[in-house]
Amino acid sequence: MTRNQRSERYRERCKEWLREKLEPGIMVDVDTVRHYAKHVGFSRYALKAARQELGVKTRSVCDPETKQTKWFWYREEEDQDAGS
Repeated sequence: MTRNQRSERYRERCKEWLREKLEPGIMVDVDTVRHYAKHVGFSRYALKAARQELGVKTRSVCDPETKQTKWFWYREEEDQDAGS
């Protein structure tokens, strides 16, 4: 297997992993996703590439009491008719 093939396989595995972690319509804390991605061996670069390919959206939410901002990633709801 060539280096390019290994890189492509690694990126595809990361993309599939991220797709499984981000259910459509559910926001997930960015720090949590990054922590688990690192734990299973994915780099931030691979995670960023996977996020872009999947069209993952980013949203910030500010806690009105603490004034702290948390960042979340989410995938939009999948179109049920897309496969038809």
